[in-house]
Amino acid sequence: MEKDRQMNIGGFDVEAGHMYFSTHDMNGIFHMDMTDGKVRYVTMSEKYKAGDMALYQNAIVDNEKVWFAPYSADHILIYDSVSAGCEYIPLPELKGHGRDSVKCYGIYDDEKWMILIPAEYPAIVRVHKETYKTDVIQWEEKLLKTYPDFLKGEMYLAAAWDFEVVGETMYLLAGNVVMKYNMKTNALSYTRPGGEERNLCGIARFGEKFILVDRMNGACMLWDEAHGRIETMSADMGYRGLKAKDDGCPLGVYQVRDGIVIIQAKADFLLHIDQSGQFRRRNLLIDKKRSDDYLFSHVRRKGNQFFFPLNRQNSILCVDTDDWSQKIVKMDLSELDLAPVREKMDTEEFISENATCYRLSDFLQKTVEGQGREQEAGNRELDIKGEQIFSECRRLC
Repeated sequence: MEKDRQMNIGGFDVEAGHMYFSTHDMNGIFHMDMTDGKVRYVTMSEKYKAGDMALYQNAIVDNEKVWFAPYSADHILIYDSVSAGCEYIPLPELKGHGRDSVKCYGIYDDEKWMILIPAEYPAIVRVHKETYKTDVIQWEEKLLKTYPDFLKGEMYLAAAWDFEVVGETMYLLAGNVVMKYNMKTNALSYTRPGGEERNLCGIARFGEKFILVDRMNGACMLWDEAHGRIETMSADMGYRGLKAKDDGCPLGVYQVRDGIVIIQAKADFLLHIDQSGQFRRRNLLIDKKRSDDYLFSHVRRKGNQFFFPLNRQNSILCVDTDDWSQKIVKMDLSELDLAPVREKMDTEEFISENATCYRLSDFLQKTVEGQGREQEAGNRELDIKGEQIFSECRRLC
């Protein structure tokens, strides 16, 4: 029984009353019944160790298969809920200006294709659902040719939080640049809304225009792409005069039946912009005292319903934006059996350093590389110290 465990949910999707999700703090895939909240362990990726963290960032359920977008993983994981087996599609090894450890943020279902939304991976990846044929659309080189000054002051993130689809075109974000990807032809083009330094993290269609959210300044803007105009909207984003900076609240901007909602990870309300352009706050049923700085880390939209896994509360908040009704589904962990995970972790020699888990050999290699590779005698001494630390860690555990 795992009653006291906090489920640190990563990528997830909800379909027909079933929720499949990965976790940030270990290699595991889980199922939750949205009716009674019961959670069960399903499987783990065979490609990684049990203690590997933040492997997957988003998921889509399609035709009894669950597609997980790789975040720190090197493979797309496809879990078949009928056969209970996993398939793996490797990401090509590409070098870009982002971190090699950060791959994709999201995944989009485009009829016959799944499209991987890049976080710091230098390509958009399109995978055919049946044949697993893979198209790799590299975007960095063309972006830098279009805007040679881009790397001087921008965070190099593509669609780090949000994207929008209009017809055949997907709009993704990279700093203060909007990247347009034609999902039928694989063509790319770029535009920069205004010349100011920004860190765009949210985009949604609003009539014939777009709503943009600037993470750096905590600003909400109206972008007229057809006429090349952008204007700041008078909205209280909840920062009380403080800049959002890189770790700011904006998490997503979405179309709903009556306008737009802006979702912020540190706010216990949704910012609703109705069709007339009026702003209002829609308070959420979140106990802020039970959460840490971020009230939730992920959100999933299904139609006009939104699902929020609440941090440190083992609960899923469900919001219906048609009538703004809300309900909380509590996770029932009474039948959760993590014995398969614990057994695998017992066979892996892990050591913890600043809340990051390493195998003992990885820890020693990391230390050696950080010191510029000591001489042979120094290495032997380090091995002995490492074994002592590992033994002490195991004793305390």
